[in-house]
Amino acid sequence: RAVPSRPRCCVTPDSKREEIDALVRKHAAIQGPLSEQTDLCGEHGMCVFDLEDLLEEFAERFAVDLSGYLWYFHSDEEGVSPGRWFFPAPQDRVTRIPLQLGLLYRAAELGRWPVEYPEHSLPARRWDTVINQCLVAAIVLSLVWRLVE
Repeated sequence: RAVPSRPRCCVTPDSKREEIDALVRKHAAIQGPLSEQTDLCGEHGMCVFDLEDLLEEFAERFAVDLSGYLWYFHSDEEGVSPGRWFFPAPQDRVTRIPLQLGLLYRAAELGRWPVEYPEHSLPARRWDTVINQCLVAAIVLSLVWRLVE
C-alpha cells in the first residue's frame, strides 16, 4: 500500500519519519515497533537485493543522493557463494556498519547518504564471483556432455 506524499509545505520531521517508517515496513515486512536503532540488515535480515528496492524508492521519494552508499558495509549478498570459500566477498573485507533506521532519517534531512566510510580497498576483480561462474559453467558443460553421450 503506497503512502501518499505530503505537500512540501506540510512536511514536518515527524511526518517524514512516519513516511520513512511506512516505506521500511512495506519493503521489510516489519510488524513490530521501529526505532532509530532498528537494524534493517542485522535484526530483520534484509539482503542487498531487498535494500536496493527500498533505497531506490527512498531516494526518489525524499530526494536523497545515494551515490556515497556502499552496500557491502551494511549487508550480505543473497544466496550461497562457494567462491567465498577461497576469496572473500566485499562484505567480508570490511567491518560491518549497521544500517539503522536513524541513518535513513538523517539521509532524508541531509539529502545525501550520511555515512563516512573508513578507508578500505577492494580488488579490481571479484574472484569469488569468477569462481562461482566457473562452477556454473562446469556444471552446465557436464550436463550437456551427458546429454550428448
